[in-house]
Amino acid sequence: MELNDKFSTNNKTPQNDSMADKDIEIKHYWIYSPGANAKNWNECLEKGIMSIGWDKIGDLRQYQSKTEMQNALQKEIDSEKTFTNTSYATWQFVHDLKPGDIVFAKKGVSIIVGRGVVVSDYEFDDSRDEYKNLRKVEWTHHGEWKYPAQSKAPMKTLTDITPYNDIVEKLKALFEDEKSELEVEKSTYPPYNKNDFLNDVYLDESSYETLAGLLLNRKNIILQGFELRAGTFYNFCKKTEIDRENEYFFIIDEINRGNLSKIFGELFMLIENDKREVELQLLYSNETFSVPDNVYIIGMMNTADRSLAMLDYALRRWYSFW
Repeated sequence: MELNDKFSTNNKTPQNDSMADKDIEIKHYWIYSPGANAKNWNECLEKGIMSIGWDKIGDLRQYQSKTEMQNALQKEIDSEKTFTNTSYATWQFVHDLKPGDIVFAKKGVSIIVGRGVVVSDYEFDDSRDEYKNLRKVEWTHHGEWKYPAQSKAPMKTLTDITPYNDIVEKLKALFEDEKSELEVEKSTYPPYNKNDFLNDVYLDESSYETLAGLLLNRKNIILQGFELRAGTFYNFCKKTEIDRENEYFFIIDEINRGNLSKIFGELFMLIENDKREVELQLLYSNETFSVPDNVYIIGMMNTADRSLAMLDYALRRWYSFW
């Protein structure tokens, strides 16, 4: 049983500065609101940006945690409001949104007005009158499409929908057969030769010749590597961390039958009671991760099963037995 293929399978002490496969990143998908009723959409499209407000708290990079952002919002804007969702959105806009991520711009809760690719890190432009928090985006499509789900689009300014695979696939399908004006303009490409290819990839000329020969001869070829995917436990934690008012329970059936080292990896430390909310640099992703404090893990097993003897005794440090 694989609970989370996003985590390392070794049991070495996790390091915050992981060196293994740092260049592997997961593409995330986001729903973004360009102002109330998409009032800023034309500017975003024309200037190739996405912007959010809350300018009164200044450059968002100065805050070390979501709690600091939340406190600043309460102090500078309204002490009576919690700003729970707002502080989460501002934190994600700076720290979680990455170049290469896909953004779907929305109008209200039922209309998608565009699709784009994030192409820059966070910027704070104090010369603007409002909406000073920016990222550059290459908007590949614009128009109007009905939000492809029975539920309405999220109300938040920015929402990571990556864990919701069904919605992501439906949104991607909206644009598979679409050709925007921007794409038509880019339909002509400069010549691309062997030297250009070798400058762009990590192959030497000999490997290139071998690869090209195989492809021309067989016409079919498979390139081995792997595609990194977020696992079940990772998705579960991402869904729960934005709803801290409620408690969530993750149940693992027949836990003693699984390869616990492979299932949990770095989580051996993160699931411990006093390590909750501690962020760790993941080995196979340019991302930090923590297990929310409102997540409870319940493992189930049959004590008559002889495989009980295989249970990793280190696990007893993290679980009570009843």
